[in-house]
Formats: sequence, structure tokens, C-alpha cells
Amino acid sequence: MKLLNEIEKTIARIESDLTHIVELRKQHIQTETAHILSEVDNKIGGLKAWLEDIKQAIYAGLRKL
Repeated sequence: MKLLNEIEKTIARIESDLTHIVELRKQHIQTETAHILSEVDNKIGGLKAWLEDIKQAIYAGLRKL
């Protein structure tokens, strides 16, 4: 019985450790996802500014015609 009890405790500890590892991994993935989304937002902002500059250059060119 003592051996069975020790096995059950060990299994419970392993399950707890695995749960903790999964939670840490989820947090890491959420952090990485937030970082990637931030980078994408920055790139989109840069592209919008670039397109606005092109639009303004086209309008300036058309006004000269």
C-alpha cells in the first residue's frame, strides 16, 4: 500500500508540473503573439504613411498639370 501511495503522489506531482509547464507555455505564446501583433500594427502604420505620401505626391503632380 505504501508503494501505491508513493506512486500516486508521484503521478500527482508530475501532473501538477505538466500543468504548470502548459500554463507557462500559454503565457509565452500570448506574449509572443502580442509582440508580433504590435510589429504588424507598426508595419501597417508605416505602409499607410507611405501610401499617403504617394497620394500627396500624385496630387501635387496633378496640380502642376
